Amino acid sequence: MPLHRNSQKRLYVPDGIYFITTNTYDRLPYFENEILCELFLETLDFTSLIKEFNIHGWAINLEHLHLLIQPTGKYNYSEIMGTLKRNFSRDCNDPYFKAHVDKLFELQSRFLMDCNRNSLLPFKWQSSFHDHLIRDEKDYQNHLEYIQNQPLKHQLADRKWYWIVGAS
Repeated sequence: MPLHRNSQKRLYVPDGIYFITTNTYDRLPYFENEILCELFLETLDFTSLIKEFNIHGWAINLEHLHLLIQPTGKYNYSEIMGTLKRNFSRDCNDPYFKAHVDKLFELQSRFLMDCNRNSLLPFKWQSSFHDHLIRDEKDYQNHLEYIQNQPLKHQLADRKWYWIVGAS
């Protein structure tokens, strides 16, 4: 069976930590909307429970985001990302989705109202994602620093949408 044109070879290492970058479709700046940022974080937290992974850091930029995650259960990072992206897209786009968590439902409702008001397109991810296996402590620290510097790099210094392990 031929590989999809965007197929990447993935390296799955037990107890590995992965730096992942994923983009919105056509790099549209959906994450200018703070409601969507909050909804993503709620989805990330929920997904970490059901797909068993640790979150070491994240940064949400306007049209892409970075994650530093470590699978701890039976799921690999491709399965984790598939679930995360699928659930997030569903949560913010499906007007009939009844969240079990009140906060998810509230954020979804606020986003859909804002979407209608501002004529935004329904949320969509770009297919696939880029991954990097963290090789050692220095590589790990470099990627934590990279996440921490995202607001400055993208001239978003007033944004609060990043977190690294050990930060309050």
